Amino acid sequence: QGSLRSLTNPADVIVLRERDAWQTGATPDPKGKWMKYYGYADGSVRLHQEPENNFEEYEKQHVIASSTQ
Repeated sequence: QGSLRSLTNPADVIVLRERDAWQTGATPDPKGKWMKYYGYADGSVRLHQEPENNFEEYEKQHVIASSTQ
């Protein structure tokens, strides 16, 4: 909600995120890693990984809370 131009840090604000995380294949860690793609307000797309399937803290740090809450 709002204008992208009003963002002071568009490279750090998630505007799109993959709904479900996915687990990597065989790695030195037998459990693999969990991954999700994110789209940022500056137009970049990045892959983020977590050791467990918990992206809540990362998303809290990069998503602007809605003013309708």
